[in-house]
Amino acid sequence: RRWGQAVDDRPLRTGLRKWATVALAPFWLASVVVLLLGWHPGTYLALELGWALPPIALQLIFGADILWRYRRPVAIALAVPTLFLAAMDAVAISAGTWTISPDQSLHFLIAGVLPLEEFIFFLITNTLIVFGITLLLAKESQVRLAQVRARWQSIVSGRKNDAVRRARR
Repeated sequence: RRWGQAVDDRPLRTGLRKWATVALAPFWLASVVVLLLGWHPGTYLALELGWALPPIALQLIFGADILWRYRRPVAIALAVPTLFLAAMDAVAISAGTWTISPDQSLHFLIAGVLPLEEFIFFLITNTLIVFGITLLLAKESQVRLAQVRARWQSIVSGRKNDAVRRARR
């Protein structure tokens, strides 16, 4: 909250919302294809992307432009815990505390220890949290949420009016 200063005060670029969301679609689709085809080395990564990308897409379609406005605090809030958790996971794996099934992993190890999928897991879970909190606290989100509510109420009341008109006929 103390970092509430936006990187810039230029008008929000709403087109960024659409393009950021569209950019995620191929990754989600690829994860679904991997799961449907049953390619075992891609299972872990596909499961992660399959469950995490839809809510991230919702966050982006609502406020990618807002997140971009606060990109410095968002980047710091993503990087620090992701790197910490990845480092602690690497220590735990090295110590034998747990293992990752090599049959369901891509066998790409970061620093020779940490499976890529584990790093991505920490990154996407932190992304969900950081994006959510940033969008919750940003003043711009409050304005946008009011607009979304108004639009939704307009649609709902329009449908009610249409139903009443049809019932009268």
